[in-house]
Amino acid sequence: MIFLDTSAQGERVFGRRRDEIYALISRQQARTSQYVWEEFRCTYLRDAVLFHRLLSEEGWDVARALERADTYPTPPRSQARIRQVFRRLIQSWAASVDDLRGALENLIEGGLEDRFWSGLDREATLRETDCRHGGPPPRREGPTYRFRPTCTAAKPPPCGIRPFWETHAVELAAVADGAEHLPDDLAKAAETAAAIRTGRGTPHGNNCHKHLSDCVIAAEASPDDHIFTTNLKHFRPICALIGRKLYEPAS
Repeated sequence: MIFLDTSAQGERVFGRRRDEIYALISRQQARTSQYVWEEFRCTYLRDAVLFHRLLSEEGWDVARALERADTYPTPPRSQARIRQVFRRLIQSWAASVDDLRGALENLIEGGLEDRFWSGLDREATLRETDCRHGGPPPRREGPTYRFRPTCTAAKPPPCGIRPFWETHAVELAAVADGAEHLPDDLAKAAETAAAIRTGRGTPHGNNCHKHLSDCVIAAEASPDDHIFTTNLKHFRPICALIGRKLYEPAS
């Protein structure tokens, strides 16, 4: 079975490889996980809400909203996602400012969720982490929306990430002991895994959805799954450490 991670889902909905990915999952059974859905909500959905707010504050002047997005105090990946959302909206769903508003609000109010799950086997969705990171769906507040992810180390939601790592102690140990096999930008993953393994660190908050997010996704996939990701730099070494398979199309 094909297992789609967050980057693959983003590419399928907004990216240039969407036709390739849709063709693949039309031929093979594909699934994802609750954790991936919550991570998708806390990236693409959150940034769609931010883009809507910037557009609203700028009187739906697209050029000014995009300019603000480039200087907004968010990570560069968020700025890139906003442009990716905008490009896809213009290419496929919006021919005017009114169309843009309608298409963007449709995405925020459920359209993005529909596109995320389209073509996937929902009955086979992996729910072991019982992730609640995104919290309640976006709600209207005047002309904009409010959407605030809820998972912090101090006040985590009632999820299953602690028993998840107890079940996957072998994979956690492999990451903790495998720093030399990971790229430099995953050094924090090995450090965090070691802290959780020894009880010195919490599995919640940034330790879950920032430092170990790729490791969670790889570990929750079945050893028989083939993980489809666009982030091969991280997933190749992680999968090699914990014994998971990657889907890599023939060149």
